[in-house]
Amino acid sequence: MNEEALNDSFNLFASNGYNGDLESYKELISNNTEAFNDSYGLFKSNGYNGSGEDFSSLVGIQPAKTNDSASADPAVESN
Repeated sequence: MNEEALNDSFNLFASNGYNGDLESYKELISNNTEAFNDSYGLFKSNGYNGSGEDFSSLVGIQPAKTNDSASADPAVESN
């Protein structure tokens, strides 16, 4: 984990309206896929060129599992 990157991503998220503290932010992006994607998007828009997986490692979190077509089980998807 890179503390500077975590603080930078937190500050970007906060500058876009987030009101929580750093620990709440880490928990949020760990458990809320939309928040993780928003944070990652903000980080990318400020020059980061790694993947979402790279970003989660960089800031020291395990993001919530997504249910997108690349990772979803086709047997449970609706028709």
